[in-house]
Amino acid sequence: MKPKTRIQQEVARLSKRLPRLTEEQRAYAFRHCFKHYAVKRADGTNICTECGHSWKSDHDLADTVCGCTCSHCGMELEALRTRKSVFRDMEYFSIVTTCKQYQVIRFFSVKSRYKAGQPAEYSIFEVVQRW
Repeated sequence: MKPKTRIQQEVARLSKRLPRLTEEQRAYAFRHCFKHYAVKRADGTNICTECGHSWKSDHDLADTVCGCTCSHCGMELEALRTRKSVFRDMEYFSIVTTCKQYQVIRFFSVKSRYKAGQPAEYSIFEVVQRW
């Protein structure tokens, strides 16, 4: 859409001046938008989908019911018994900010890809600005 009115032109100009996401905002989105799993294998091995670390658990039932914590990265994990090794997910994350006298809601698409035994891969990009 080409901005035609004075307000539309001002919003288009201000939109280019909005700051990029900070590392803290990115880390918050990656940590809180998705469920993080401990993939439980038949041989009793747990694999953290966040860092790729694997370990044997002595408390299989307790890990399944209460969840567990990765000893390598410290992430709280939900136990998931499956043979699947690749997980993909997509969520939306929004930030409310102000620019001049306008309130802006910025929506970001956050994608994750987990592969058992490898660190998680994340991507984030802005999809909508609501002025």
